[in-house]
Amino acid sequence: MARPISVDIVRHVSDEKLNTMIRTARKEMSAHSGSKKVYDRLLFVKMRYSGRTVEEAAEIVGVSRATGYNMQELWNTHGPKHLFPAPNPGRPSRMTEDQKDHLRNVLASHPMDTNGVRMYIHEEFGIEYSTKQVYVILSKMGLQHAKPFFERHGPEEAEERHKTNLRMFWTSVKEDV
Repeated sequence: MARPISVDIVRHVSDEKLNTMIRTARKEMSAHSGSKKVYDRLLFVKMRYSGRTVEEAAEIVGVSRATGYNMQELWNTHGPKHLFPAPNPGRPSRMTEDQKDHLRNVLASHPMDTNGVRMYIHEEFGIEYSTKQVYVILSKMGLQHAKPFFERHGPEEAEERHKTNLRMFWTSVKEDV
């Protein structure tokens, strides 16, 4: 039978500080703003602090032995900061900030519907987006998507019919409410 590998854990924080971190992670996890991974990693470290082997601590937390050794190696090397996942901003936009500013200025003077904006982006910048992605981009830019209500003269029914037949246009920056 193979002898288990014995690797000591570095005590980067005190037991009291570790318990506080575990309580905080549990509260955040129950409030759906935290990660279960952080909580499990802290529990793993607590088990190692209490004298359990890597294999025992990994089994209690529900990860493989290899993952347990990896978690401990990261803890020993980097301390508690490795426990928290790095932010993932996602893929960068194909449009630059200058292009977005240009588009915002164009829409301020010439409101367009989403499909019109999509075609304008393709013609002006050579970037092909789906209509849905254009909607997402313009929403993130803080633009407002609404029906324009122009002053019209005539019977009330005609005005109401005119309002319902108008397309939605991207017009202006949203007001903070």
